[in-house]
Amino acid sequence: KLIQEKEQRIKQLEAEISQHRAQLGKLDTTIQNAATKIENTKNDFMASYQNLVRQIEADRENMKKYLK
Repeated sequence: KLIQEKEQRIKQLEAEISQHRAQLGKLDTTIQNAATKIENTKNDFMASYQNLVRQIEADRENMKKYLK
């Protein structure tokens, strides 16, 4: 009977390990998706920032040119 109990416990632990691995897989996917969203947001921000910098530089040049 002791062996049967231990075999049952092993099966239970294996099932728990399987569940935890599945949860880890889902978490990895969630983390990867979040990292992708962060990277995309960063890239969008940098593009907007660079555009703003170019516009400010153009405005400065126009002010120098027309306010003399």
